[in-house]
Amino acid sequence: MFIHDNIKKVIDNLPQQSDDLIDVYIDYLVGSGTLLAQQSRGYQQLFLKYLTDKSTKTICEEVTIKLLGADHLGIKQGPDGFDPIKKRYIEVKPMYGDKLKGGNPFNDLRKPKVMEKMEWDVCTSGFSDNKLIFLFRFPFSYIAPWALDRIKQVAKNNKKKKKGESDTRCSPNFGYKQYINSPDLEIYYLHKDAQQYMSKPMYDAIIARL
Repeated sequence: MFIHDNIKKVIDNLPQQSDDLIDVYIDYLVGSGTLLAQQSRGYQQLFLKYLTDKSTKTICEEVTIKLLGADHLGIKQGPDGFDPIKKRYIEVKPMYGDKLKGGNPFNDLRKPKVMEKMEWDVCTSGFSDNKLIFLFRFPFSYIAPWALDRIKQVAKNNKKKKKGESDTRCSPNFGYKQYINSPDLEIYYLHKDAQQYMSKPMYDAIIARL
């Protein structure tokens, strides 16, 4: 297991008693789990049902941002968070599933949006079996060339666009291969059983960066 100092600080600063949803989730996912044990049975049942709903990413997004020590923004079609220390906007890409690939799609990406995100960071987090499996961070600028190439391919292959229309919007799905060699990749968290939830090549590539 690997835990970044930022995450250790967040865990250490959790209150001993709290019904704050994000505090309870963080304590349950990477801490002792005592905050959930303090809640009513009905609270616990709803909590676990919501956590395991793979279509729900809001909680995973907020947990990821708090573990980074960043502020949650939740701006629609904008950054998800802001790191007051690094002065960087953050886009979070959480995933809950059995086999994690280290990423998720960028929705409705166009060239102007790529340019806008050049000073942002991307944080990808993986959840499975009621556990945080990994949390990585890297500059969007590192994968921008890949994103622009995908947009270019969509424009080239778009046979349905009307005359004079230039719809180069796409939702490219990235994985660990797109950022694993970034010199600025930061590994914030890696669960001790992470290998069970990802491919061996992905696990080996991550271990090589620790």
